[in-house]
Amino acid sequence: MESIRKGTLFLILLFITSWIVESSTIVTGERKETILTIKNEFVKVVVQPDPFAGFIKELHYLPTGRQITASEHFLARGGEGAATQRTNLGYLYKQAKDIKWQVIKDTPEEQEISVSYWWEGKQAGRDYKLRLEQLYSLKAGESRIKVVWRIENHAKETCSIGPWVKNTMLYSGNYFTMLEKGPGAAPRDRFFPSFTNWLARTGKSSSNEKDETFFVVGEHRFFKDFYVWTGENAYTLEIICNPIDIPPGQSWSITYFLCLAPNLPSVAWAAPEGVVSINPLMVKQPEPIQLRLQFAPVMNLGKVRIEGVMTFQGKEFMALAPNIVDWTTGKLSEVTYSFIPEQPGVYFLRLNVYQNEKQYPLGKEVDAFQKFIEIPIMVGEIPAGEIVSLPWPREEVKYAEIDGSFLEIPIVGETGEFKVGLAHPTQRVFREDRLSKTSPIEKRINRYAARGEWESIQLVVFPEGKSLTGVRINVSPFRNRKVNAEFSVTRIYRVGHIVTKEPSNFLPYPVGYYPDPLLPMTEPVEVKDGLNVSFWINIQVPMDVPAGNYEGIITIASDRSQVSVPVNLKVWNFELPTPPALKTWAGAVGFNIKKQMEYQGVNNYDTKKIVENFIKLCLDYGFVPGFGIPGWNITPEELNKWNKYNRGLSVLPSTGYGKVANWATQENAQHYNWKGKLYHYAPFDEHGDTVVPQVAEWCRNFKKEHPHIKIVDVYYGANTEPLHGLVDVWCRGLRRDEWTKQRMEAGDEFWRVNAHLLWEIEQPDVFRGRSEYWQMWAYGYTGQLMWSVANWSSPPPDFRGLGTNAMALMLYPIPGGIAPTLRWENMRDGLEDYDYLYLLREYTLQLERKGEKHPLLTRAKEIWSDPDIHLKVSGWKELESLRQEIGNLIEKLKSYR
Repeated sequence: MESIRKGTLFLILLFITSWIVESSTIVTGERKETILTIKNEFVKVVVQPDPFAGFIKELHYLPTGRQITASEHFLARGGEGAATQRTNLGYLYKQAKDIKWQVIKDTPEEQEISVSYWWEGKQAGRDYKLRLEQLYSLKAGESRIKVVWRIENHAKETCSIGPWVKNTMLYSGNYFTMLEKGPGAAPRDRFFPSFTNWLARTGKSSSNEKDETFFVVGEHRFFKDFYVWTGENAYTLEIICNPIDIPPGQSWSITYFLCLAPNLPSVAWAAPEGVVSINPLMVKQPEPIQLRLQFAPVMNLGKVRIEGVMTFQGKEFMALAPNIVDWTTGKLSEVTYSFIPEQPGVYFLRLNVYQNEKQYPLGKEVDAFQKFIEIPIMVGEIPAGEIVSLPWPREEVKYAEIDGSFLEIPIVGETGEFKVGLAHPTQRVFREDRLSKTSPIEKRINRYAARGEWESIQLVVFPEGKSLTGVRINVSPFRNRKVNAEFSVTRIYRVGHIVTKEPSNFLPYPVGYYPDPLLPMTEPVEVKDGLNVSFWINIQVPMDVPAGNYEGIITIASDRSQVSVPVNLKVWNFELPTPPALKTWAGAVGFNIKKQMEYQGVNNYDTKKIVENFIKLCLDYGFVPGFGIPGWNITPEELNKWNKYNRGLSVLPSTGYGKVANWATQENAQHYNWKGKLYHYAPFDEHGDTVVPQVAEWCRNFKKEHPHIKIVDVYYGANTEPLHGLVDVWCRGLRRDEWTKQRMEAGDEFWRVNAHLLWEIEQPDVFRGRSEYWQMWAYGYTGQLMWSVANWSSPPPDFRGLGTNAMALMLYPIPGGIAPTLRWENMRDGLEDYDYLYLLREYTLQLERKGEKHPLLTRAKEIWSDPDIHLKVSGWKELESLRQEIGNLIEKLKSYR
């Protein structure tokens, strides 16, 4: 590239958006975005400082002419390119402030650029103020990029951070790493331990016959896990680092290399200096073996001598003859060794590299544990218990454990053996919690509910001693003697636990037993070690019972004593809307019944029955089961059957992600009176800005063929104008800006994507998950789409997926069946809160249309039209008070009709 001085370009820069400085450093400003480019004879690196606060947008391997980051596919779908820095604090770049970049070095020998930004926020009760910086450097004659990531803590308290690097590799291929059972293709679609300090991709791709070996290598002591994403347009490696605590005024940094080399058939070892393949890695029986090693350097060491030994069972088996290797970037060198194994087992090929007669410490730039090449060769059947390779040492991370606290909740019953506390459904009670000495005493439980509504009661049994046996619960029918009516629709659960071994996303959560699954009471419960036990009672008011006060008795008993607690349930003189007012779509991605039953050792189970229970537990809670349900044969008759169950379907599920379901025809929509209920999920999941024209074209074609079906699009970007009039439902996070207001006024719907309680089990504020439904109402959102509520792919006990414990596990797998959770209960209660606000508005508008004037109308409208109604429910006590007022208003407004 021709060098042009800055001064020469000054006037030109007033009219164009790019400028060039010396030594192949190019800075452009296309579309108001800064692009930094560094380049040598092997590699071209394009870094984008903003709007993503620093990542490698393009990575070119010049000998093959290939763009490794696959931007034409991955970036078009909203990907952030390669080497994207992330932490457990969320997408940092979305809140990045004061983004800066600078050229650190610009010489023929080395180019280095820096991108830095500030991030401030509050997470898990702590205040964060961080400065993050990435340094990207490229030296002449090397086919590797050095990346140094630094995080500085400028807050007043220690910051707990779980860093990880996203998209260190792109493009599909065969991934290799050293695993505990030997070298081979890395596991996919899950986390796996970072056994060494490297992971590589090799093998020819379908897109290009000329391929390259691509590997990432870094400071292993920081590595915790690797994770591989797979998919049609997204195939990446992520590196998860050990969680860290950064004290005030201190910093953390990590160094890693992205390396490109000529194509190798496999990879058996890698370091920042180069990569080695070997064939064979494994032989079936002891016989004469010729090992073929290929070396692909990514930096220049010149002519080096390699020599070493073959070991077996910790002892030297044979010496290896020295060889001279040309360790020059871009060149392949080959060495062969012959040996005859005496018996089956694991033999180790260990090679040292000598430069100018001195041993060269391979991996010194990333402080590698081993400074030499070591490759296991497996011969025959490996004896049981024999260690193939030991993982590299790293610091052990210790997490705080749940300790419990003193709860100031009402005591509603007691014997000399135990006390019974009453906790609100939004309160999470840990088994280690104790009753406060100042807990008040209440003689009765008071509740209220509309017809069709579920009401929950959470009782906690605290033993006076160390243990209790035979603890059980019984609930009598609820009777209204005044109108001679009763009902007994109750479900009794024991609150179970999800056991965490490490915190979700490495946030500063303690590990231990988190209450969540609601397990059917099939037998009495035993209490040990002075721990408490919680019970959950569900009461649904039938649609046809008269209004009034209903009395019931809850009996809590052990083998030695019992106590009876009276309950008064007021049934309002109105029923919840049918279907629910908030449209819902509860996906079942990862609902793997077979895998989960195998995890639990269950071989005899009824898949059809589990699926039916899933559908029931969705509709019981007001949520429509959506895509991903295994083996659900949906027909118009099947939909009509479920539309009559409980409060029915607010939308028709599973009209598809790809093709439209065969039952979702215009004729069926008219025949079955499905008008306005059919929705289709556009097949561009969470797409990026650049793919918007493609989405628009798809929408136009879809509407021509299916004018009776509404299009649902999950898109968070700002390039929306091409989609106006095409997308019917915008799925986003909760926001209230001018654009959202304009699209609502144009008739578009807005649905909340996912939910607060959908994520980690440790979410400390269950109440927030419920109050979010008040925020949906305040913001004018009419629906909610969740990617999954039964993510059954991960094994127990913590069901860890994507670094998160029990993510999207609203419906919990039990042996041969399915159970709800505490989080699912609170989401249902939130949905019913939304119903209350909807009914209050409907009755108000009905009376206004009739010209009626009542003093209560002013107060009713003040509540449901309040754009900040969600701020009025800052805690569960405020929520219950306002909800009770709304119930009274609805009942009175209904009587005025």
